[in-house]
Amino acid sequence: MFHQISGVSFSFFTPSELNKLSVRKISIPSVVDTLQNPVDGGLYDPKLGPIDHKGILSYDNCPGHFGSVDLCVKAYNPFLFAYLMRILKAKCFCCHHFRMRRDQVCND
Repeated sequence: MFHQISGVSFSFFTPSELNKLSVRKISIPSVVDTLQNPVDGGLYDPKLGPIDHKGILSYDNCPGHFGSVDLCVKAYNPFLFAYLMRILKAKCFCCHHFRMRRDQVCND
């Protein structure tokens, strides 16, 4: 019943799921060119869809698509910090077991 925690991982999507969802890799830091047109491979790349709430893609009435950015360092999702703190507060820092009675554990 009791196991030592070796790590915790939170993510909304797995890396392979993110690659499947992404229609374009964002690789250029420029947003627009000198004529204020969106740059291919930038944040406003036309393949991602409209840049405001008024625009829609002409061919399928789609509001837009996901792009992906490869980061050179780990980035932690600040929205998950509260969940992580709840988990850390529920474990013993000496033996690393959860501090819960058996009747409190959900066995779904």
